[in-house]
Order: sequence, then structure tokens, then C-alpha cells
Amino acid sequence: MPREIRQIILSKEEFTGAIKSYKRAAQDALPQGDIESYHVSPAGSVQIDMKTYYGGSEQNITIDLNSAHIVRILVRFCIENNVMIPKNSVKRFKVQGSEVFLVITMDM
Repeated sequence: MPREIRQIILSKEEFTGAIKSYKRAAQDALPQGDIESYHVSPAGSVQIDMKTYYGGSEQNITIDLNSAHIVRILVRFCIENNVMIPKNSVKRFKVQGSEVFLVITMDM
């Protein structure tokens, strides 16, 4: 049976915006604070740099996002930007340079 593979590619700015949007929607998913940027570790995982505030003090932290979080962030971006994605498909992510890809595989 043939399959179709689609890739939706987000630039660094788009993915940073997608993280912020996801954080607003899923408030318990990430710590409170400001998202400064993200980077890809040598192992290929995505880490976000945040500035948090506790009792008047400011702290910079780095958080590893797991695969499920990254896929949720990418799917939310697609929903908010009217990018059609099939519900019954396998969704995963990959990173190339500073771009993050949502890879969607569908059976025909």
C-alpha cells in the first residue's frame, strides 16, 4: 500500500513563536517565565532557554523538550495557522540546522 510523507518546516522565529503559543495554551507544560530562544543539542534534542522569576530574583534555565512536546508544539502551530494535517497519521519531528520539521506519514 502506498504512503504519503509531508514535511512542514518552521523557521527559527516560527518555532520560537510556536513554543510561546503552546506555553500559553498548556500552562502546566512548561515553567513560568519568558522563552528567550531554543537550540538543538548535539544529540538532536531541542532545548529551550528560559528566563524565570522567583521571589524577585531572575534565573536562566534550559529545558529539554521531549518528542511528544515538540510534536504537540508543531501540531498546534499548524492548527493556529490553518495548515491542514490529517488526524489519522503518524507525526514525528526532525531538526535540520535551525529549522524544525513536522513529518507526517499517511497511508493512502
